Amino acid sequence: MNNFDYIAEARAIREALPDDLSAWKSRIDDAIASGATGTEILMALRWEMNELIKTDVKISTNLAQRVKDYIYAANKLLG
Repeated sequence: MNNFDYIAEARAIREALPDDLSAWKSRIDDAIASGATGTEILMALRWEMNELIKTDVKISTNLAQRVKDYIYAANKLLG
């Protein structure tokens, strides 16, 4: 059984993003709000987290690792 709270962790990552990345904060909010099911939400969040890392935005090494860990956990769950 997986007890990881993907939405809570996405929100925590969102809060940890610097204020100048408000567009990314909105993208995470939208991913959570627009899904009809938990799977849709998680797929959208995984997409946004992947895009965040791919665009090489200026975030701390620790936050980048946290995002990568999120992606890994989502990939493991979703297959």
